[in-house]
Amino acid sequence: MTARFLPFDERPFRLRMGLRPLDLATWIDIDDHYASDLAVKGDLLVHRHSEVVAALTDTEEAGREVLDAVRAHLRRYHPSLVSPLLDDPSLHPIDRAGRLVQEDICLMIERGDELVLGAASVCFPSRWRLADKLGRPMIAIHGPTPGYAVQLGAPTNDFLARLTSDRPVWRLNWSLMADPALFQPGTHRSAAVGASIPPAEIGDRIWLRVERQTLRRFELSVCFTIRTFVWPLGEALHGEPAARAALADNLQTMDDDFAAYKSVPGVRPAVLEWLAAYED
Repeated sequence: MTARFLPFDERPFRLRMGLRPLDLATWIDIDDHYASDLAVKGDLLVHRHSEVVAALTDTEEAGREVLDAVRAHLRRYHPSLVSPLLDDPSLHPIDRAGRLVQEDICLMIERGDELVLGAASVCFPSRWRLADKLGRPMIAIHGPTPGYAVQLGAPTNDFLARLTSDRPVWRLNWSLMADPALFQPGTHRSAAVGASIPPAEIGDRIWLRVERQTLRRFELSVCFTIRTFVWPLGEALHGEPAARAALADNLQTMDDDFAAYKSVPGVRPAVLEWLAAYED
């Protein structure tokens, strides 16, 4: 089965927000991996809780607002998944919300005159660590991203200031990985990723990791969800010639600094050769 979300719709590559209107009926994405994804979360929450859940003080009320919205969404659209056994009132509300869905959930809270990451349940990070982001504003959170401060810093802050509860949005982000694990705290700029994989094996040994991200305004926070999907590259792009061409264009036109940030230099030549030879 090919991927449900393919992010390669912009050619050539450029850093952009790429926001689209969100139908709130699709705010939470549930698929056949629900049980297995929550099992991975459950293991992390037992053994690595401090790495995947964090909150500033006085964020419980904001977290409870989002928890109530998550529960209401599940009751309306996925009633079979509502279980009181998954909702422990001794936990921070954002921790409780994260245990109910496949999404990671982050809350941006107003502190002074800016939004900062106030509380989060992030079991499936893509080369970043929650401890490095808690309490920081958007421009600091995205500091490692080349070009973010200059190209997207001000537009993102302006957008968040104008975001209203009746106009939620979503966007896609992508990575190429040599490991399909959902929990990948790691770091960016690993030049060795996939460097030893021959072109003929790219489709089976390189994984397309796509994040479906949503932004939704609540009274006390801006809620940012991240739903992570991972597919073998060959499976994801089978029957998708336009997406294959767009990925090739993205890789060819991505500047060296951003390519290094995405950890693709090692695997880029082999992926491009594989794409050029691909036949459905």
